[in-house]
Amino acid sequence: MGFAGILILTVFSAEPAKQPTADELRFFETAVRPVLVEHCHKCHSEKKQWSNLRLDSREAILKGGDIGPGVVPGKPDESLLITAVRHTDEDLKMPKEGKLTERQIADLVKWVEMGAPYPEAAVTAGRKRDPNHWAFLPPNDPPVPVVNDVAWSSNPLDHFIYAKLQALRLSPTPLADKRTLIRRLSFDLLGLPPSPDDITAFLADDSPDATSRLIDRLLASPAYGERWGRHWLDVARYADSNGLDENVAHGNAWRYRDYVVTAFNEDRPYDRFLTEQLAGDLLTCENEEERQRNLVATGFLAIGPKVLAEVDQAKMQMDIVDEQIDTVGRALLGLTLGCARCHDHKFDPIQTADYYGLAGVFKSTKTMENYTKVAKWHENPLWEFAPKLPGDMDPPTAMGVTEDKIIDVAIHIRGNPLKLGEVSLRHVPPVVRGPATPAFTPVESGRRELAQWMTDAKNPLTSRVMANRIWRWHFGQGIVRTTDNFGLLGDAPTHPELLDWLASEFMAHGWSLKHLHRTIVLSETYRQSSQTSEQTRAIDPANTYLSRFPMRRLDAEAIRDSM
Repeated sequence: MGFAGILILTVFSAEPAKQPTADELRFFETAVRPVLVEHCHKCHSEKKQWSNLRLDSREAILKGGDIGPGVVPGKPDESLLITAVRHTDEDLKMPKEGKLTERQIADLVKWVEMGAPYPEAAVTAGRKRDPNHWAFLPPNDPPVPVVNDVAWSSNPLDHFIYAKLQALRLSPTPLADKRTLIRRLSFDLLGLPPSPDDITAFLADDSPDATSRLIDRLLASPAYGERWGRHWLDVARYADSNGLDENVAHGNAWRYRDYVVTAFNEDRPYDRFLTEQLAGDLLTCENEEERQRNLVATGFLAIGPKVLAEVDQAKMQMDIVDEQIDTVGRALLGLTLGCARCHDHKFDPIQTADYYGLAGVFKSTKTMENYTKVAKWHENPLWEFAPKLPGDMDPPTAMGVTEDKIIDVAIHIRGNPLKLGEVSLRHVPPVVRGPATPAFTPVESGRRELAQWMTDAKNPLTSRVMANRIWRWHFGQGIVRTTDNFGLLGDAPTHPELLDWLASEFMAHGWSLKHLHRTIVLSETYRQSSQTSEQTRAIDPANTYLSRFPMRRLDAEAIRDSM
């Protein structure tokens, strides 16, 4: 073997592919792969390899071509790909037809700095685009396992956990003492420590329902909505400004924040909560208060890190639509729908036509008043008939969306709004089996139908995804660890039958989040001590199967509010 061969082997052995995170894969699929496909693959892929260089797999990119490795993970300044696209070397300027935009170059640099994450190795060829993947099938109502421990037999949730522990020859830890339990419940449900008087009263209460009454009192506290509403606001990408380069302030975003807090405190059914956020402006209302509430709820689609200073107005509009599709997909369905904007999804059975079927729904929705630089948000007037106000005061408004010109969108070839293919009629991804396929009409955008489809009891994803989020917020990690990705690149559930049972229980009790909380925090699983043993650590070091309560750090808000 020659010196060059030894050198190449050394480079490969020094760069083992680390498992990419979900955010890294999403960045690659939305910001990097489209650039490679559009500008590089015609000369550097399977059909053609100029300079013996391929750029269609991580292995090929690291290997490089005649003049060396294409990318050195973590080191953009030493990567030939970055040198080529920057046009700083007169002898190495790519692509030939012209320099990439500064944003495209910055995205490639960021990708290399991440370590060049590439998803191809994460899913075997046999599993790619598998339509029978567990998450795409309607949830079963699984039978509750029989357990031989009386203490673990009152709550069906515990049966699923205990059965798995028995199979692994693990024993659950004893219950936490009452002082530990009241602190755990108070921080978990309210983000606040219990008062000394509350602790004294709980320790002195020996009645069988002492814990149950404590939980009811905590769930009835206004602080519950503030605590758990914040969890949802994280999912909804809430902020008081737009972020990104412009960082324009959201003057009225606080109305959406308050709407969420109120919804959690009122225990608004989750199916209604989602429907209001997707289509509140289209719903029939009984009074003016309900109408205003529903308009504010559509702020879910209006907020978020949208690019507002794009020179290309058509691209800006589609980027906003893409941000909405991506958010709805990951937040509500646990699907990375945004990965199908430029090509069929590489791993899930979601086609580009499915993406643009949804794009028609959101392109038919007015989010911005204009798409000029810098674009201005649409705001819904909260008073249908605004009275004359003294001092020419403007009537109150709220960030939100409304209907626009109804349109079906043509497929954008490789995501390019200037290269259009066939029109994709508005539709939902057919891979999601169970609920009836909605009929989209020419008189509405389809957001109402989309919400009805999502909240159909037969939809396999909506109830599972939210039940998994609630579990994660209580235990620190979900039954499905990848809470935003239930697709083939996501993790398999550790307790699939339990997840289905929780989803079914959630829907059977009117999509009540507070019922789901009670079910979880009254369980033996939740009330365990966090103490462990050498045997337990040896068999289940990561506490995947919950043989003890997982220790978690207090978040910054809870620490601040405890002072």
